[in-house]
Amino acid sequence: MMKQTGKLAAALALAMTASVAVAAPQTEPTYSVSLTRGISADTDIDNGGQLGRQSWQLGARGNWKLAPSWRLSANLGVDWLDWDWKMPQQYNQQAPFDSARRYHGNLMFSHQLGNGWSVMAAPTLQFAYANDASLADSKSYGVMAGAMRHYANGNYWGGGGAYFNDIGKARFLPLVLFNWQISDKWRLGNPLMPDFSGGAGIELAYSLTPALQWGIGSSKNTERVLAHDQQVVELSEWRLFSRVGWNITSATALNFYLGYSMSPDLKDGEHAAVDMDNYVSGALQLRYRF
Repeated sequence: MMKQTGKLAAALALAMTASVAVAAPQTEPTYSVSLTRGISADTDIDNGGQLGRQSWQLGARGNWKLAPSWRLSANLGVDWLDWDWKMPQQYNQQAPFDSARRYHGNLMFSHQLGNGWSVMAAPTLQFAYANDASLADSKSYGVMAGAMRHYANGNYWGGGGAYFNDIGKARFLPLVLFNWQISDKWRLGNPLMPDFSGGAGIELAYSLTPALQWGIGSSKNTERVLAHDQQVVELSEWRLFSRVGWNITSATALNFYLGYSMSPDLKDGEHAAVDMDNYVSGALQLRYRF
């Protein structure tokens, strides 16, 4: 049975291959599509049973210049999520759901203030629901906002915050945004697009050759899915990951991720949080820019 790796596939993922989408301004419209396959190993649930996950994630992004100092970015995605439960004692050995679907997107408006400074705001919408749950009842919404300082060499740093109403649960998320080319070979930056699953993460990357990169990083991930009877299942964890990236052509890139999830816990509205064992996971992403 298929399983899911939340945003391991975007972020290890889970839409996760280069610097976060709020990078230095560009002059021409750009577009990209990506397809990611994520798999996690089965892990033991402390009060009995096991959980393993897999996912397919399809994403698309566009970036346009609206005016000399205004830009618009649009991000859309659909994820097919499969959670493979084995004798979950917390749910009387009955899986709360097996398969789920997640639709998500945002519109990011950015404005150049001058002297290298810019501000951005991004209203965000998501639906994450099991096959036997209601799409409308799974609605999540929020907004991200921040400010950044850009430099002529492409480096930038900034910060901000995000407010999310995630299937009825209010969350505030601080954002740290940066991309810093330390040397010709080394770069420190965000590997992820901030969203309902968490912040932009951090990655230290090294260019092995002009076409090959290696990186290590970390991110905090939280995902919530609406199951049957209005039950919301939540999984939170810290992830360490290693990435190998291959720029096949100037427009096509392939990224492989190997991850290790630490201190995962599982909760819902009816039971106390339950710890799970640490586990390994992997993801393969193909991205095309045009």
